[in-house]
Amino acid sequence: MDIGIVVYFSIDWHPLRMQASRMSLIASKRSFEFLAKTVLVAFLLLSAACLPKSSFNRRGITSIRVVMDNNYPPFVFWDANGNLQGILIDQWRLWERKTGIAVQIDGLDWGEALKRMAEGEYDVIDTIFYNEERAKLYDFSAPYADIEVPVYFRSNISGIHKVQDLKGFTVAVKSGDNAINYLRANGLDQFIEYPSYEAIVQAAQQREIVLFMMDKPPAEYFLLKYELYNDFRSSQPFYVGQFHRAVRKGNIALLATVEEGFRLITPSEYRGIYTRWYGQPLLSPTLQRNLAIGIATILAVISLLSLWSVTLRRQVQRRTAELRALFAAMPDAVIVFDRQGRYLEIPSARTELLVAKPQQLIGKSIDDFLEPETAALHHQAIQRALDEQKACQIEYALPLQHGRVWFSAAISPIDDQRVMLVARDLTDRKEKEEALQKSEAELRHVNRLLRTISECNQALVRAHDETQLMQEMCNILASVGGYPLVWIGTVDPHQKGLRPIAIQGELRDIIHQLSDLDLQDGGQPSQAILDGHVEQAKEEQTPDHDKDVQQSIAVEQLKSYVVFPLSSQDEVYGSLFIYSREVEPFSPKEIDLLRELADDISFSIRALRQQERQRQTEAKLAEANINLAVAYEATIQGWARALGFHEQETAGHSHRVVELMLRFARQLGFKEEQLQSLRYGALLHDIGKMVIPSSIINKPGLLDEQEWTIMRRHPLIAYELLKDIDYLKDSLDIPYLHHEWWDGSGYPLGMSGENIPLAARMFALVDVFDALTSDRPYRPAYSLEKALEIIRSLSGIQFDPRLTEQFLLLIEKERKLAKP
Repeated sequence: MDIGIVVYFSIDWHPLRMQASRMSLIASKRSFEFLAKTVLVAFLLLSAACLPKSSFNRRGITSIRVVMDNNYPPFVFWDANGNLQGILIDQWRLWERKTGIAVQIDGLDWGEALKRMAEGEYDVIDTIFYNEERAKLYDFSAPYADIEVPVYFRSNISGIHKVQDLKGFTVAVKSGDNAINYLRANGLDQFIEYPSYEAIVQAAQQREIVLFMMDKPPAEYFLLKYELYNDFRSSQPFYVGQFHRAVRKGNIALLATVEEGFRLITPSEYRGIYTRWYGQPLLSPTLQRNLAIGIATILAVISLLSLWSVTLRRQVQRRTAELRALFAAMPDAVIVFDRQGRYLEIPSARTELLVAKPQQLIGKSIDDFLEPETAALHHQAIQRALDEQKACQIEYALPLQHGRVWFSAAISPIDDQRVMLVARDLTDRKEKEEALQKSEAELRHVNRLLRTISECNQALVRAHDETQLMQEMCNILASVGGYPLVWIGTVDPHQKGLRPIAIQGELRDIIHQLSDLDLQDGGQPSQAILDGHVEQAKEEQTPDHDKDVQQSIAVEQLKSYVVFPLSSQDEVYGSLFIYSREVEPFSPKEIDLLRELADDISFSIRALRQQERQRQTEAKLAEANINLAVAYEATIQGWARALGFHEQETAGHSHRVVELMLRFARQLGFKEEQLQSLRYGALLHDIGKMVIPSSIINKPGLLDEQEWTIMRRHPLIAYELLKDIDYLKDSLDIPYLHHEWWDGSGYPLGMSGENIPLAARMFALVDVFDALTSDRPYRPAYSLEKALEIIRSLSGIQFDPRLTEQFLLLIEKERKLAKP
């Protein structure tokens, strides 16, 4: 019986039929691969020869339909005439001849191939990777090829080592490819699908994409085809897939037929197919030429070695002469030291770069000429160079005749006991670096000062208290500005003394103990404060506040200070003191900015003092208004009592109508601040009766026509009495117009409807209701029900209908509340 052997290959593919230059680069690798495959195939052939052969069972199958990816070189791809070609096409045609079963092979875009296979249009699908989702639909053959799946990315991208590195990138993939399942399983869903691998590489050529995941064989083929091989890099394989052949779930007979058919193909036949598409590795002419050159080179080297010993001495002598000439031309100092730091030799040095003449240095130690710190630095470098047997770098300065010179030196070992120092003058570079550092420091200082001024300005805007403002200015200047001590003192105009009001910094506790600074002692800070100009001083001019304080300042190394007067017009009322540890820290720009800040502080203090004066004035005015209101209240109450005496029969009427009027107003939604004018109006509603004869007011019977004429004058009299009192102008409507009727039949003006002011219409109801429910000289009080009936009957005649309804609701509510 014949038993077929299945050959399983792990693919690491480089395309055949590429440029000769690329073939030469991979010839060596292919030679090794070829040798390995030859040994493997020989072993398999030997094994196959020893095994019995079996017959093939077609299981009644006469033809099958096979679908696969149409764009997966070298396994399957289109030729120039539109025919499918490749390793799998050759294998399936050989399978067809071996089994006698006709095979229809269709190549489709992979997504379309998966779709039509799932719809039942084909019997077998090839070039498919196994995954759990596909295992639900298909039964799979054993794997026949390992396929590495890396990620390819443009050469200007780096850092792609693992799948999590793809987050944030859009990954190009082939529709239906197993790479989609892999990405989703790793939490990535930002990808774009293309119908084929070639479409992906074409998109990369058009720079539509910069990163894609693709099986390695077609990726390298298409990158070479489109001349993108040097433009892209690949990661290590993210996973290794395996090619299978698959049939619909449960079709075990077909799957067995397919696998048995491929086992009929011999190893030599598999090798022939692979050789056709991968090429036959040969010992190339280039390799032969390189081998010949190598042998000739070895022979030449042997010949040259015999001459080397003869010419070496001459070369050394010539080289020594060249080095001496080089040393003589070098601008650097070259010195040889022993392990103890003694000067052994000075091959080259300009005398101006040495601390002494060469003849004075030879045999002496560096300790005899260099400063202790510099000598110690040289000793350490010499020991390190000898111990580690490698060069080390140092920088140092030497006090030479023409000034202090900076050097950069390399100390290299000559042997285990000697070193050579090559030192170059870098004074110019050091000076430029120091100038640059100074410029950067000044820039940082100005930026810090600008931030300080900005925060001070914000504090000035939100300040509400003079002392708090001064303290916040000191806090900001010390914390943000970095000044070690800041304080503000104010002038006592009587004693001519300066007393600290706000302090911040390292000496604030000591400054608090200062006695008054005498401004009449003629000292510099005193004169600056009195004259109102900026004063700057160094350490020896530090203001003599107090001997102990001056000693403390010296201890704190406060080297200088600046004083800015705080003034209002021509009057100086204080000063801002700012200290520093540097001797000359205050540049003109800094002085200008701090002067502007001092002016802003002066302005804010003037503004706060003006606000305080205004607040005090307003408080006094408010107090005067309160006193005036009390006086008005007392006057109005006096008028009301006088009116009560004048109207003996209606005693208490004015106070009752006031309370009822206020309750009515609240019922209608009046605000509390509106009630005062209503109260005064109700209290003075009959003030005009003060000039009406008491015989008419207190007459027990009905008034005749002449008496009514006099009585009707009291609203006009009230108007004349009150019209010129501004305090009561909002209360005038009630005394003047509360006898007007809604229908226009009232007095004194005969007004009607809403032309009558609201307060007068409201009070008309209140006044009549109180009159009806109170005893009169000419009648007793009506009952509440009768009074309400009369009020209701006059709605729309004497009273505003809407107000009447609201008034009746108020009375009813109060009556219910009054019941036990």
